[in-house]
Amino acid sequence: MKTKHSLLCSTLGRLSIPAPRGRHACFAKVQALAALFLLAFAAESTAVTTLVPNPYPYYRPLGQPPGLTYGIAAMYRIDPTQTPDPFLGATIAGANPNVDNAFPGGIGVNSPDTGDFGVGLYTGGATPLSTGFFIQFDQRVLSDGLSVSLGNFGVNSLAAGFDPGRVAPMLSIYGEGAVLLGSFDAQAILDANAMTLLTSSDPLDPSYNPFFQVDTWKLNLDALIGPGAEVKAFALGADTDNGRGLATTNSSDPYYLISVDACVCAPIPEPGSALLVLSAALGAIIIRRRRF
Repeated sequence: MKTKHSLLCSTLGRLSIPAPRGRHACFAKVQALAALFLLAFAAESTAVTTLVPNPYPYYRPLGQPPGLTYGIAAMYRIDPTQTPDPFLGATIAGANPNVDNAFPGGIGVNSPDTGDFGVGLYTGGATPLSTGFFIQFDQRVLSDGLSVSLGNFGVNSLAAGFDPGRVAPMLSIYGEGAVLLGSFDAQAILDANAMTLLTSSDPLDPSYNPFFQVDTWKLNLDALIGPGAEVKAFALGADTDNGRGLATTNSSDPYYLISVDACVCAPIPEPGSALLVLSAALGAIIIRRRRF
């Protein structure tokens, strides 16, 4: 009966990988194969991280493992009244994210319709239109703990809804292949208690942060679609309602994106990622062998 070791060596023997002769020949082939898998994974990683081609900027946070990096595309001409997904038909061409807009770290939208702006409403026809963002991960991630930090709503409590003189958020969440997992307006966000205050705009409040000087909030996506959902992307925009039945202004004071927080999410391996898992297992064999 062949052992796992002999089966692995037999399989590797069919591959045209140069290896020295002798009792370490098999493990030299293992090491070479692991290197090839790592190179293949690196090539695949390069492919999947160019999510937003030029001229649309790609934002990749440093120090994040595969699956937790993401691309940001700015959008405009979003119709908040369109169902089931208000972001269908939105325009990306000509729009760009702009950084440090309104407050340090605030990411806004520059579009031909609005110039430098954030995520808000503007008059663009029969109905008010919205600017927004499309955020896509380089791999699917689980919804558990997935959130986005936003700022400048002009409120420190949502008990009465969003300020109708400012802006209220809406978003859609997508799975693989742009499958719509759910679309949520301001009322749905409030009903799910999906937003929690991070920093207050009141200098007398203990949570006030002099760096931002505005209210900042954490929007929890898992509060909207539940845990265990496989998320590939989501889109942010501005609603025409404050979430409590009051219409928001057509030319709103916008909110801004700060960061996407997926640090506690587990990336779901895609076909290319399996190479890394296998190469790691092969590497463990090599290390274990060297201990003898």
